[in-house]
Amino acid sequence: MPLAQGDRIRVTNDMLVVGIGGSSQDPHADGKQVVNLDTEDRNGVTLNNMDTTLVLNPILEMNEVSRLILDSKRRREDMASTSDEDMASVDNGYEDDVVPASGAQISKNGDVVLGRYYQDSSFWAAKLGNNPSYIWRNILAAREGLARGYYRRIGDGEDTLVWHHPWLPDPNQPYVVSPMDLGLDQCHVSSFIIPSVQKWDVLQLNHFFQQRDILLINQIPLPLQKQSDVWAWTHDRRGLYTVKSGYKQRFQVPRLPTHIPDDIWSFIWKANIPEKVKHVCWRITLALMPCMVNLQRKSLVVPSVCSVCGTHPETEHHIFLTYLVAQQTWVLSLVGWRRMNTLMDRFGWMKTLPEDIRHEALMVVYGLWLNRNQVVWNQISSSPTSILQHSRQLLREWQAAHVLSTATTSPHTLTTWSPPPAGCYKCNVDVSVVAGQHLFGTGMILRDSNGRGMMGKMMTIPGMGDPALGEALTFREALSWLKRTQARCDVMESDSLLLIHALQSNTFDFSYFRTIVQDCKHLLSLLSSMAIQFVRKSANQAAHSIIRATGSMPDLEWGYAHHFFCMTLWSLTLLI
Repeated sequence: MPLAQGDRIRVTNDMLVVGIGGSSQDPHADGKQVVNLDTEDRNGVTLNNMDTTLVLNPILEMNEVSRLILDSKRRREDMASTSDEDMASVDNGYEDDVVPASGAQISKNGDVVLGRYYQDSSFWAAKLGNNPSYIWRNILAAREGLARGYYRRIGDGEDTLVWHHPWLPDPNQPYVVSPMDLGLDQCHVSSFIIPSVQKWDVLQLNHFFQQRDILLINQIPLPLQKQSDVWAWTHDRRGLYTVKSGYKQRFQVPRLPTHIPDDIWSFIWKANIPEKVKHVCWRITLALMPCMVNLQRKSLVVPSVCSVCGTHPETEHHIFLTYLVAQQTWVLSLVGWRRMNTLMDRFGWMKTLPEDIRHEALMVVYGLWLNRNQVVWNQISSSPTSILQHSRQLLREWQAAHVLSTATTSPHTLTTWSPPPAGCYKCNVDVSVVAGQHLFGTGMILRDSNGRGMMGKMMTIPGMGDPALGEALTFREALSWLKRTQARCDVMESDSLLLIHALQSNTFDFSYFRTIVQDCKHLLSLLSSMAIQFVRKSANQAAHSIIRATGSMPDLEWGYAHHFFCMTLWSLTLLI
């Protein structure tokens, strides 16, 4: 954020308060720590006097933004001899990760600096200006990365321009590609929403947009209650910018590879060994171990030589295969030593061994990694014999404890549906993703205390393919259906624990999932006598049986008149 003379910056426990001119008193800062920064104390730069006060809510990692500003004194002293060109091109981990959080905060609270820094535009079009501060330079330098990761989450569509804002649910191309007709330069998304029912105007969409855009627009769920459009972050499930997600986006951290053969996965996960050993072996197969070479690939400034031998580059292949102590440990074990080109070849060979030897092989891998960590952190190196003995002892102790716990644990039994109390009604809902069609299959059934199906509904809903969003849309549809039919329902059950927790919490974010949850909460307030609860999937089979038919049957709703259909479902539930 660009700061100049006259500013007061207050950092409280949960927010950053910037006072521009005027009084330094603020009712929100009572009892909090106040930090004053001005140029006379060399603690920051300042703004010209303005008679206003701005409060930045903790939408993002504001502790990081606060730390960035409080570190300005030290940074200015370090940069006393740095040229303007060098300052504008600073590229280190701190600026790459934290400075974008400042830009993200300004992009969401653009009005706080609108009058001074971009009077005729927005943060995304702001200029560097004359005599900019070091912080402002870095914020603008990070703006390009922010622009690639932000999109408009649609609420009422009144603040989003159709052809100038990224708002389509496509991470590769969130902009509308359909040609813009004359006179629609300032057209808003709200022009294509039917406000009375909060649905997309299909006729208008077919008239102005190409098929690709129509498909994406129909996947956007519209809230029933009035909600404003907001900027949301693509690389976080909640739509919030975090330093972690910004780092991944900045350095384009790849996703986990998926080329590991299934038989090796099965061999590791089914082994009767400690879970932490499985985890280490799993990370080895994905090349995710924090050895020196891998750390260098993550842009960490560390030496590449092996921490144990101090000669060769420290890779997984060196630690577990070619290092002399590793070779000697393998020779002493039941596995023996065999030269392999890659670790994957060795894991593939391990799965062909007898079970007891396979277990020892995986434990030796874990023991070699423990030995490496002992050298790094405690400067203690073990002999091959000690590594092997410790690995065998750990395996024996774990297997003995595992046999004991298994003998005292009762077998798992499937949960069955429990009827509501006499005179009450329970509604179960479930959802499925219709493969390749960008649709959710939704099912809901209302049953009495005897388990008889009284009412039911099945339908498909356009969606983005996110199962959590599908669960929320199904729950909202069920509540709207019960409200419209005025049917009595005392309990609503869903097998989505994430949804139930969201309905019972007051957390806030910028995702589409949260907008639908807000609708569900509003509908529940209108149906105040209804309780919600989580149920395991095995006890939700009636609703699950309905959604299995959504991909091959048209939308269907039935009630008391459809006696045969209801009795069929009742018979089905008695068998579950």
